[in-house]
Amino acid sequence: KGVSEKEIQCKVGRSLWLQINTCVELTQQMRTEDEKFNALLGRLRRGGCTDADYELLQTRVVGGGEVESLNIISRSLETNEAVFRLGMPVLLTNNIATELGLSNGSSGTFHSLVYTEPRDDEDKTINEKQSSSSLDPAQPKRFPPNTVTLKYPLYVLIEMQKSKIKSDLEPLPEKLVPIPTIKKTFEVDVKDLEGRQ
Repeated sequence: KGVSEKEIQCKVGRSLWLQINTCVELTQQMRTEDEKFNALLGRLRRGGCTDADYELLQTRVVGGGEVESLNIISRSLETNEAVFRLGMPVLLTNNIATELGLSNGSSGTFHSLVYTEPRDDEDKTINEKQSSSSLDPAQPKRFPPNTVTLKYPLYVLIEMQKSKIKSDLEPLPEKLVPIPTIKKTFEVDVKDLEGRQ
């Protein structure tokens, strides 16, 4: 059997990795200012954790029941609650502009969602669309009069206290940052993985 391209890439990657002979130890923690947690991370890196470290980490463990009660997405649909609340803490999960302090793991405060303005040909309320598409005039309307459909947001406004952005935009406070919506897709070629265990 011939060697596949994937196997060749894996072997080349391994040989490149084995050529690394320099180690750089990062000594300054940039993501947290909690002294106890920083000390714990240092001991964890060196393999010298204590019982107190274990107890501290145990306070972060969430059980199945607690996870189920925090299932915001399905609960919000059942209770008709909004998922976002003004002032709620948020966490960036992508590097947007690391030089400005907008990096993966940065925390901020939710301010608002900004939507597109409807075009003239789209400026219809749900009830107008319902009544024009409904064949049964006796069918009750499901929404109050003048209910407007919402589109996907263009961006979310987040207050980022540690950002290095200097805003000259008149209506926006200095630390209010527009974060665009991001759509990511990826593909997995399972043919290379078939037959391997």
